[in-house]
Amino acid sequence: IADFRAHPDDTGFLQSMSTPAEQPRWMREEDLAYYVERFQHSGFTGPINWYRAMDASWEESRDDDNWQLPMPTLFIGGMQDPVIVFGQKALQRMPDYIPDLRTVMLDQCGHWIQMEQAAEVNREMIAFLEEVDGKG
Repeated sequence: IADFRAHPDDTGFLQSMSTPAEQPRWMREEDLAYYVERFQHSGFTGPINWYRAMDASWEESRDDDNWQLPMPTLFIGGMQDPVIVFGQKALQRMPDYIPDLRTVMLDQCGHWIQMEQAAEVNREMIAFLEEVDGKG
């Protein structure tokens, strides 16, 4: 199972993925077995199609008048997440589209932030909800 942590010094996406010596502590055997069974059954086509359609989705929505999210928004990411590593430009542009954005980047965290650092994610979400609730 891939660790889904990026190594920014590598040149390619697949080459940047590491394979851990052991299964991550947050992945139970029954969870892994479920994912394996589902992907053996249906493959990766569905999940990959979201990425394949990104340009078409952008073209379809770029002229939408509702291009900004005016509500308070929390974004939590992992600093070793390959999506964050190769998507820096998008992350930097988020405030242009989300004026009331709070961004939290978790160190030593890959793509599965809610699994890898559940307590930190919960703490950040609760703090955010308490903050925005106080504004109401």
